[in-house]
Parts: sequence; structure tokens; C-alpha cells
Amino acid sequence: MKKNILVFTILIISIQTIFSQVAIKKKPNWVTSEKYNPNPSVSEDEISQGLLTLLYEEQINIDIEEYYIKSALKVTENVGAQPASNISVNFDPSYQKLTFHSINIIREGKIINKLLPNSFQTMRRELSAENYIYDGSLSAVTNLSDVRMGDIVEYSYTIKGFNPIHKDHFASTINLRTSTPVGKLYLKLVSREKLLFKYFKTDRKVNEKKINNKYVYTFKEEDIPAYKYEIQTPVWHIESGIVNVSNYSSWKEVVDWGVDVYKYDRNLSQELLSKIEEIKKSNKTEGERIKACLDFVQDEVRYLGLESGIGAYKPNSPNKVFEQLFGDCKDKSMLFVAMLRAMNINAYPALINTYLKGTLKDFLPSPYQFNHCVTKVITNDGGEYWYDPTISNQGGQYTNVAFPDYRLGLVLKKGNEDLEEIFPFDTSLIEITDNFILEEVGKGATLSINSVYKDASADDMRSYFKNNSISSINKEYENYYSKYFNNIRSTKKPEFSDDIENNIFTINEEYKIDSIWKPSILENHLALEFYPYSIIDILSLPGKANRKQPFAMLYPATRNHVINVKLPHEWSVDQRGVNINSPNLYYDFEIAYLPKEFLLTLNHSLKIQKDHVSTEEFPRFYQDMKKLDTRMGYSLVIPKDGNSKVNSISSSTVIQILGALLFWGLIAILIWLSIKVYKYDPTPKLEFYFEENKSIGGWLIAVGIYLFLFFLFFIFSLIMNNLYITGKWLILFTSQNPDFTAGLGLLIFIELIVNAILCVAIPLAIFLFLKRRSSFPKFCGILLTSYFIFTVIDYFIANSLEAIPFFLNQMYINKLQIMFISVAIIVPYILFSDEAKETFVQRLKK
Repeated sequence: MKKNILVFTILIISIQTIFSQVAIKKKPNWVTSEKYNPNPSVSEDEISQGLLTLLYEEQINIDIEEYYIKSALKVTENVGAQPASNISVNFDPSYQKLTFHSINIIREGKIINKLLPNSFQTMRRELSAENYIYDGSLSAVTNLSDVRMGDIVEYSYTIKGFNPIHKDHFASTINLRTSTPVGKLYLKLVSREKLLFKYFKTDRKVNEKKINNKYVYTFKEEDIPAYKYEIQTPVWHIESGIVNVSNYSSWKEVVDWGVDVYKYDRNLSQELLSKIEEIKKSNKTEGERIKACLDFVQDEVRYLGLESGIGAYKPNSPNKVFEQLFGDCKDKSMLFVAMLRAMNINAYPALINTYLKGTLKDFLPSPYQFNHCVTKVITNDGGEYWYDPTISNQGGQYTNVAFPDYRLGLVLKKGNEDLEEIFPFDTSLIEITDNFILEEVGKGATLSINSVYKDASADDMRSYFKNNSISSINKEYENYYSKYFNNIRSTKKPEFSDDIENNIFTINEEYKIDSIWKPSILENHLALEFYPYSIIDILSLPGKANRKQPFAMLYPATRNHVINVKLPHEWSVDQRGVNINSPNLYYDFEIAYLPKEFLLTLNHSLKIQKDHVSTEEFPRFYQDMKKLDTRMGYSLVIPKDGNSKVNSISSSTVIQILGALLFWGLIAILIWLSIKVYKYDPTPKLEFYFEENKSIGGWLIAVGIYLFLFFLFFIFSLIMNNLYITGKWLILFTSQNPDFTAGLGLLIFIELIVNAILCVAIPLAIFLFLKRRSSFPKFCGILLTSYFIFTVIDYFIANSLEAIPFFLNQMYINKLQIMFISVAIIVPYILFSDEAKETFVQRLKK
């Protein structure tokens, strides 16, 4: 009976405590009253959820640690009554106290008081509980009755108390625009000390006054339109208006604050010292000890954050974290640091913002700018390495542990004065090989898949297999591939191997596809399509060609996806691939076919070059993505009767043969014309002092070497790019080339003629040079000058058609520069120098 009375008493006290945490008083005297327009000049089309914000006030008195908030919401549609009726305010009871001043409904000019002393319920709402973070904050909630369309719900409250961990420092970031319009925004800050401000995407500034020896800053704006984010905008990109305020003067001040907050008792517990000694004995080298400590903190200390009050910023002691075997990012980082320092290895906690990344450097110094803690380690040989102790199951050695692209960090080391750039190690390489063996046409196929994951992708797959059963993984894989192939079923459970030391995770799968062919868009035809799904998963086609904001990309990401298709018999295969190389991504698609083995190989490679596409780069990126959208997949199309064998010459083969005949026929005509040129026999102008029968010497030897190398490089490029000698150039003029344009056709035709001319003209020039013919200087000068002029024209036409890959553009420019220098030196020399005049005097007719 006594036990029941005690429990009841504790329950009553708890209830009273909960309700007593919300006080009701008049607003503070320092607060400014602001009026607002119940019908602001904003676009009704931008109002969402039936609710319009007429007023938002945020007034902060830094000296007495009070936040005053006032909000006025107008219900424009019946659906807005629900959110307007629910008033909820979060606060941390460990250092804050909540006081409400008013809750009113204004209906047709009349004020209805809804502030009732016992109307609040206070409850814990751990919004980050799914991430194992518990901040201990409470939500004071009240639900208003009788809220109607057309009502204005107006309420105000004050939260007193700043987190004591910051002492006399203050910082805040205030958004000036939201996704819905606002009738009026009013900001006010009161401080004994002068504050620093920084503005993003706004021309308006705060108004500064000094009243009673205090700085008073105000900001007022009315009729604020809604801000619309474009899809896939990077999280670090700031486009809406922001005011950043702080009284930290430098990052050094933040470092000093952090060093003090993150200090710990160096007298480690006997249990922790025993663990450290165990790691030292089992691992002889410094690198092995670093990795062993990291593995312990990552995999044996579970992630759990109890971040109430100062716990949101100050880590627990390493002894406590080791004893309880759980902690948040700062707890795990400090345990890792303490273990390494006990081994005489330099290690420091580092503060990170996982969202802002590089944009962090544009903000004012403040601990509020960070949301994560990692570790920087400096080895005795001077090597610098970054580790994230919150990531589990990481493979690799201490030198190549994958680290996310956080971009900037603030290392809490005494004397540090600035943010530090981070160069992470991570390629996130995934190599997929699909092996299809087709049955007879129109039937099914078998599919075996080998997937190799490296670096961060290997870490992800390792965790995925640890957290899921093989049967559930098998089912999930089946569902995934069913997006591309109907009637697919697994014939073997996925098998994996894990090379932890090199951080390579390999998976092998096997499937049976009962019916792999689908009806084609061509009447009475069947089609079979192959897609590099590992690449499609990380690329998305933007909806429009122009953007006002950057376009986010998954970075880093590297994919090699090979698709091998064993055909049932010989096939007519289109081997035209595609290549895209831009500042944002590299993509290469190569097609190979082995007729004797009936083996078709589709090789896709992708590398994301940057984490975003700038607005200036976006139009080209959009065109590249449209090209990928139509060219990334590969189709085999056959008549329904299955007659796909190569029994007769295909139309593309006929066109290719015709193209080769035209090219070689043109060369034959040019050889006939070259005979006319060969017979050109000008009379040399001889001076009395010329040496008779002078042999080739001096700088003319260099000219001869230049011509010979010119011919070798030309023949090599002609063979490597076998577009003309094999006749493939003519296929580009047909409907089989979806990218054909008149400009491209003109470029190809001109290059065809010039290549044919060079095939004949360069050997003729070399022959005339060796025979010391009098026609050589003029013929060689015309050849070199004409070829240079053609190359310049060719470059500008190709560049305007975007026919030159990005990575070859500089090579073309270098080639033009070398040609210009060569022509500028050689042509005048062979035309006007005495050495050339007395050497090239031989005539066809003596």
C-alpha cells in the first residue's frame, strides 16, 4: 500500500512539473509591437495548404537571453484550419523556460482570447529518434477550438535561456524567404556588444541604432513572395535570402572554445588502458594501430546520442563512452582521439557541416555552423588522415579508409586559426558485369551478374549484407531486376566475398528469364533491350534546359558496367558507340562484336567529375543528358519469325562498302591528278655563286624529317580513326545516325576530301624533296599552308557543332599552335632561302 502511494505521489509531482513548465505572462517590456496588414499584397497563387503568414516576428535580447516570437496566420481555405489550430513550441527544459503571452483568434475584427492556463500539454518529441539521437527537448502543444476559414490565428511567446555551453557568445542564421509568401517579417536584436552581420542573396541590410548604451538592430520587410527551389538543387546552395549574425570575431575564437569544450581527463580508466595495450600488442606498426582503434570505435561502440543541454556540444569523457559502449559523433571521436594519444599518435577532433560543405567558408565564425564531429590524425611521418568514427564496417588500410566529401573542417587544435580543406579518399567505384546467354529467338535467357564494389560503395554493401538476411536480399534483387526483365527469378542465392584489407566487396548472382523478348515499336518485330542500370540509377534527366540554380550530382561516383550477350547465332550488329566528356561527367559507351563466338559486348563507363552542374554549364549538360537518354540503351530488333541471321549483306554493310569505294576512288583520281603536278617543271633561278649539284643538307634535313613524321602521324591517325578507309563515313549520312545534321555532313564531306588529298600529296612532296625537284618549294609551301588553313576552319566548325570532346579540345588548340609555328618557319625558308634555291634545281626535262 505504501509503495502504491509513493508511485502516485511521484506521478502527481511529474504532472505538475510538466504543466508548470509553460508560464503565462505579459510580453517583456523590451519587445517592440508591430502592426501588420490582414490583406497583404502577395500572390494568392503562391499560398499553399490554405494558410498565409501575415506576420512573423523574431526579437532577441542577447543580454538577458530571451527569444520573443510572434506569428499571425490567416486561414484562406478550410484545409488551413487544421495546421492553424495546432500550436506547438519546442524548448529544452534543462536550460530554457517557455512563457506564452497571447493566443487570439481574430474574426471579422473581433478578438477571441484562446490563451487558457491549463490548455497546454507538454510532451517529448524526439524527431531524430530514428537516427538514435535524443535531445531531451519538449514540445508545448495546444489545439484551438472553433477555427474557421477567414480567421486570423495570432500567438506570441518567449523562450528564456541560452545554452550555457556558449557562455557570452551568440550566433544565429535567419531565413528571409520561405516556400510560402509572408505579409511582414520583423527582426530585432538587442546587445551590449556590437554584432557582425553577413547577408546572402539580399540587398536589404539591418538598421543599427544605439539606445541606452545598447546596440539595437532591426530588419523589416513586407509583401515577401514565396521562394521556389528547383528540383535537385544542392543542399549547400543558398539562393533565398539569409542573414547570418555572430559575435565571434574569428575562427580562432571558435577553435579556442572547442578546445576547452572537448578537453578530457587524461587519466584514462584501467579498463580503457587495458584495451589500448591489447591493441598495441596485437598491432606492431603505427598504421595498424590506427586502423585497429578505428575499427573498435566504429564497430564495437554503438551510435547513440543523448544530447540534452550542454550535451548537444560537449562530449562525454572517453572513460564513460568506453564503459557504456555507446555515444554520438563527438563521443566516439573523442574516444578515438584519446586511444591514439595514449599510443603517442597525434589526433584531434574536427567539426564538420555535412550540408554546407564548401559554402561554410562564406559564413561568419560560430560553433552553430557545425552538425557533426570527425577526427584528424597526423602520423609520425607527417601523413594527414581523416576518419569518421560514426561510419561502421569500413574496410581498407589506415591510408585509404573512405571518407565522405565533407569539403571543410575545423580542427580543434590549439593555434589553429581557420577552416581546413579536406581531400577525401573515395572513388566509390562499382564494376558490374552482366553475362546473358540467349536461348533461341523469342525465348528466354540465363543471366549471371558479378558486382565488385570498392571504397565507400564496399562499405555500404558490407553494412547492407550485415543488416539484412540473404533471403530478403535475394527477394529485393529479384524485384529490382523485374523493372527491366519480366518473368525473372533467382536460381541461386546471392554469394559474396569480402576483401576487407583492400576494401573490395564482390557479389555473384544467377537468374533465369523465361521471356526476355518484348514487342517492338516496329510492326511484327520483337525487341531485346539492355541497359546499364548501375549508371541509370545515379543519373536523372532534368526536366528543362535552363536553370537558375545549380544541379546536384552524386559525387564521387565511378561506374563500369559491362554487358556480355551470347547470341544464339550470327547477328548484324550496330557498333556505333557514344562518348561524352565535359567538366561534369565522363561517359563512354563502346560496342564490340565477335562474329565467330556470337558474342556482343556493351561496355559502359561513367565518372561524375563534380558534385554539381553550374548554371553556365547546364545547357550543355542538358544536351549531353538528352543524348545519353536516347543512346545509353542498346536494342536488338528482329522479325517475329526469328529470321535475324546474316544470310545476306545488310544495308549498312552495303553503304559501308560504297563509302570505301568512294574514298579509294577519290584517291585514284587524285593519283592521276598528281601525275600532272609531277610534270610541273618550273625553271629555277640560278645565281652565279650557287654551288652546282648541291646535295640536301643544313636545315633542309630538318624539313625532310618533318615531312616524313608528318606522313607517319597522318597514316597512323587515318588507320586509328578508320571512318574513311573502311567507308563508315557514309553511314553517318543515313537514318541510322540519329545525331546527323547538315553541318555535321558538311564537316565529314570536307574532311573526306582533305584526307584523300593528303594521302597522295604528302608522298608526292617527299618524293619531290628527295629528287631535289625545282617544283618542290612551291608545291610544299602550298600544301602546308592550305592544310593549316583547313585545320583552323575544321576546328571552328567542329567546335560550333560540339563535335570535339571536351578532353580533346586543348589537344586541338595545341596542334594548331604547333602547325602555325611550323608553317611560319618552313614555308618562308623553302621559298626564299638561298640554301633551298640552290638545292631544288633539278628539272624533269634536262
